Amino acid sequence: AQSSLTFTQGATDWQNAHQSAVRTGNMHPKTLETRGYELKALKAFLGKHRLSEIDRKLVEQYQVHRLEQGCAVRTVNSEVATLKQVLRWLQAEGHSLSIPAARAVKLRRQRLEMPTREEVARLIYHLPPRLKTLVRLLAETGMRPGEALNLPWCHVNELKGFIDIASFNGWVPKTEGSERRIWLGTGLRTEIRKLQKGGIYVFSGRMPNKCITSLRRALVTAVEAAEIKRNGALMHITLKTLRKAFATWQA
Repeated sequence: AQSSLTFTQGATDWQNAHQSAVRTGNMHPKTLETRGYELKALKAFLGKHRLSEIDRKLVEQYQVHRLEQGCAVRTVNSEVATLKQVLRWLQAEGHSLSIPAARAVKLRRQRLEMPTREEVARLIYHLPPRLKTLVRLLAETGMRPGEALNLPWCHVNELKGFIDIASFNGWVPKTEGSERRIWLGTGLRTEIRKLQKGGIYVFSGRMPNKCITSLRRALVTAVEAAEIKRNGALMHITLKTLRKAFATWQA
């Protein structure tokens, strides 16, 4: 018999079961958090449908719905992939259902533009003082944004001039190989030494013991002030862009 469980019930069961996967180290906490955001959108559209009702046509309707909401193609495809992951898990748990054969939304590949070193220097100049060192750290070391945002003072050796990327306060590096030591240039090392130590994190947010969570608005404002453009349009620069730019410069 086809399963009468609703998608909301099934998705909730999946989330609860995978909490243990995080505790055993078989799933990264950030991965489960991301899946949670995706499932929130999926539940809003599919939540009341029984698992047996979720077919290719319904998934395609979901894809159209999310695109009309202005979601990026990558986001929609990731959400549908999560949907299938949950359905496969429920199927393995004994629920009678079919995995919809919906295709991913076709992604139009765009050329990825990288800022030059000079442009990043201009970007940093126009940032608020408390964010300048953070962006410089990302641009000079190629660190992942999460590594810098979650960097605690106890992992910074100001005397010898290095930082350690390691687990701290519930946050863990992306992979085991991500745990490493990064040496700092003289100028960056001096800037970090000058930062106020008002909390446990090097780059704390408005609350002393909470790290910064987003720089999106500050980056947009700085790009505009620095007039960093490509083909007459302002560049879209994110914290991940700085990691990619670092790799490009090294190459």
